[in-house]
Amino acid sequence: MDTRRLRTDWTWWLALAVKLSLGSMIGIAIARLLRLEFSGQAGIIAIFTMMTTRKGTLRLSLTRIISFLVSCLIISLAWRVVEDDLPQTREEFENRAVLYHIMMDLEDFLLCKQKFIKYLDRRKRDHN
Repeated sequence: MDTRRLRTDWTWWLALAVKLSLGSMIGIAIARLLRLEFSGQAGIIAIFTMMTTRKGTLRLSLTRIISFLVSCLIISLAWRVVEDDLPQTREEFENRAVLYHIMMDLEDFLLCKQKFIKYLDRRKRDHN
């Protein structure tokens, strides 16, 4: 069966529906165990992460986990800068300035990466 055409096989659609509902229920259950405030959103994220292939689902899941960990690291660094008292010595001031410039460079890098990905997506659409 050609995967580019719309699938008419009802067993494939049923398996996809079961996979999405189980993933959503597991996501909500884990969020409730962790006592998160909006546990329903974990189910929605699980649905958005599911792909039609295992490889695609694993790749997207790993990408989202890595993105989450990097954002946690950036937030913890930013929170340390905001939470600390004003620098008392020149060395403290210079250290903070270096950290600030690293964060600005990281922001520029992420914006550049976002533009690059949009360009690739547009190029793939034009190519197909």
